[in-house]
Amino acid sequence: MKYDVTIQKLIDAGWYPTDGQPSVAAALDMFAQQASDGAHLPDDAPAIWYALCQELRWLADYHERNLVRHLKYDRGLTWEQVAGAVDAGLSSRQAAQARWSRLISPDRGKPAGTAAGGKTRPRQ
Repeated sequence: MKYDVTIQKLIDAGWYPTDGQPSVAAALDMFAQQASDGAHLPDDAPAIWYALCQELRWLADYHERNLVRHLKYDRGLTWEQVAGAVDAGLSSRQAAQARWSRLISPDRGKPAGTAAGGKTRPRQ
């Protein structure tokens, strides 16, 4: 289910916060509250819930990428410094950990199978 369709369904049901600055997290909280209160949910409630979670993940990834780009390119940090700066927020995610270990590896930028900057190793 697309996010804009999801939001329209929530607005029609009166489960989307319209006061102040509505957010995905607020909509997800309101929908979860309705579900726990025993309200009659539409047949496509799982699809709505999933679409809200996906949108929240997308927003988190979007802001994470912007933060990393800002630190790397605007602040001029090295990849190792960027990894150290955001390590607390990323340490529990295995994919991010693998990405950081790859980026801060001393062998970064060397072609595969070579020892030093593209030169082949002498055979022993």
